[in-house]
Parts: sequence; structure tokens; C-alpha cells
Amino acid sequence: MPSQYFWLSPLEKQDFSINITDEIGSDTISAVVWTTAGLTNESQSNTSGVATIWLSGPVVGETYHVKAKITTTAGRIFERNIIIRCFSP
Repeated sequence: MPSQYFWLSPLEKQDFSINITDEIGSDTISAVVWTTAGLTNESQSNTSGVATIWLSGPVVGETYHVKAKITTTAGRIFERNIIIRCFSP
């Protein structure tokens, strides 16, 4: 699965979501472990098929690789990546 790319400024706090609904059908997300690679994890949540994290604290010019390890109630495990680039406001 290709990575998703986003932009974030040092002044922002934004939510980023990974939707695996189509891949899991009637299965549901039971747990998500995020690796935030130097960003601040403000909060996180998930619904039956979408994992969401709120991030802040990037440094201008840096690129961050955020990873989500998603486990479903049926025991499936998905790993997804989000790449965030920081820009000057």
C-alpha cells in the first residue's frame, strides 16, 4: 500500500486518518499502535474501519514518517504509513 503524503506547519495541530473499511468488510478495528517519529501525538481514536491521530510539533524543513499498526477483531494486521512534510507558515 503506498504512503499518504501531507503538509503540516509548526503552528498547526491536525488530524490524519487511515481508512481500511473496504479492506476489512464487516470486520472492525480493535487496536491501533502509532509510531509518530518525532511529532507530538495529541490524541488518537478509531471507528470500526478508520484510525485517526491528531499530530502537532513539526520542525520546518523536516519530513516525518508516521506508522500505524492496525489490528482487527478477526486478528488481521495492517501496517500503513503517512509521510508528513513541515513547511514554514
